[in-house]
Amino acid sequence: MKILKLITDYMAVGVLAFGILGAIEPQFFTPFKAATPYLLGFVMFGMGLGLSFSDFLHVVTNPKTVLFGIVMQFILMPLIALLLVTTVSIPPEFAVGMLLVGCCPGGTASNVLTYLAKGNVALSVSITICTTLLSPIVTPAIFYLIAHNSIEIDFWGIVLDIVKMVVAPVFVGVLINALLNKLAKRIFVFMPFISSVTIMVIVGIVCALSAQKIESSSLLLLFVVCAHNLLGIVITYMISRLFKFNRKDSRTLAIEIGTQNSGLGIILSLNHLTAFAAVVGAIFSVIQNIIGSIFANYSSKKLVDSVDSEDLVLAKQH
Repeated sequence: MKILKLITDYMAVGVLAFGILGAIEPQFFTPFKAATPYLLGFVMFGMGLGLSFSDFLHVVTNPKTVLFGIVMQFILMPLIALLLVTTVSIPPEFAVGMLLVGCCPGGTASNVLTYLAKGNVALSVSITICTTLLSPIVTPAIFYLIAHNSIEIDFWGIVLDIVKMVVAPVFVGVLINALLNKLAKRIFVFMPFISSVTIMVIVGIVCALSAQKIESSSLLLLFVVCAHNLLGIVITYMISRLFKFNRKDSRTLAIEIGTQNSGLGIILSLNHLTAFAAVVGAIFSVIQNIIGSIFANYSSKKLVDSVDSEDLVLAKQH
């Protein structure tokens, strides 16, 4: 179990290693391209397996903050992506992939990062659930709005893919947890490890499919993805404080909004764009885990005692 936990904790390292291996030895991964939608569906099933119907009640108990997180996820992140692709000269395929990842819902990694940051895990889970359930309509709608002038977009094809790869597997996982709770708990113990390895394999496949193009554009792509993730975290935190959310919730919102479902971005790009466009999601998967872990570690060690004590004083005053 310790080895499994170690691999899960250092998922970013594994993703990077598989990405490099895929680019260097593409023949190991390219035969598995057709399996990628099923691999993502399995990851989302694992997410659902760890949820119960009662988790959805957090949306009702904290509606203002959850609604704020949903709006920020689907407005701020696409806008940042649009800003970056219009100001930085990057290949058109990569630019469209960047826009698609920016329109994706929150990623499940945000829940773990929030826990490490000593944030509001219930809030993080609530926003992830909501953005995931809204994604079949909202993600293709926003992507169409900001990208339809650049490429032809199969709106209903994207809707159907998200339902099949995200919503349906999550629902099945929640249902199994409700009907076969003991079995679900036994399986879920291994799901963080299995999901981490699955994402590593997906990234390896994507990098293998576009190995030559990655080599010529890697540094620029890395810069743009880093900027997207960092701006999402920083701007969300600043706006959260302007809206008078406490610092614990603001940290949570910053992590949640900055963390995209990069796996979904990868598969949608493979199905509706190109393999090179899917590289955005592969790079994002590495970057968001590295930056998110650093932010979570800093938050838990440097900010918690001084900052949360301030929130406690303010709460007593009210």
